[in-house]
Amino acid sequence: PIKMGHGGTLDKNATGVLVVGINEGCAQLPAFLDGSKVYSGNCVFGRATDTYNNEGQTTMEKPYDHITLTEINDFKAAIKGEVLQKPPPYSALKLQGRRLSDLAREGVPVDPKPRLVTCYDFTVIEFAPPKLTFELSCSKGFYVRSLVHDLGIVLNSCAYLDTLERTRQGPFETQHCLTEEQCTVTGI
Repeated sequence: PIKMGHGGTLDKNATGVLVVGINEGCAQLPAFLDGSKVYSGNCVFGRATDTYNNEGQTTMEKPYDHITLTEINDFKAAIKGEVLQKPPPYSALKLQGRRLSDLAREGVPVDPKPRLVTCYDFTVIEFAPPKLTFELSCSKGFYVRSLVHDLGIVLNSCAYLDTLERTRQGPFETQHCLTEEQCTVTGI
């Protein structure tokens, strides 16, 4: 039998680099994936969801026209380095052997504990309200959805993650990856 493992989950609506180990490669995954991850994404201000992304149910709507690029850059400076981050209630983290997202979908109250993570860089690519396009470099265990959720709160509004692509994980970048179509053609 073939043994396969992966180097960290991607949200189901995210795209990009997902490192997979096959057979002996599974044991080597930790050595390859100690480095940072880089994401490209965008968020939308003015609406929050229970999942912190565009697939969730709306939990709040607030004005966003007061938000400035200066305020976003102040947030950027405040989150750089090691920070305590509360994961989203809809996540792959487990509680008593069950995914938090499964418990949340069943209506079980979920209150994840904050974890120490690192934000290496947060770069604004474009701010065209209500949308913010950004690039983020972070440690493993970092939730981009939580970052966006927190950004909305800090800016006296709310926000959800609209799109997300992991462009690098450890030494692996998008150009090193097989596409879904290539995997299908090669039988992987």
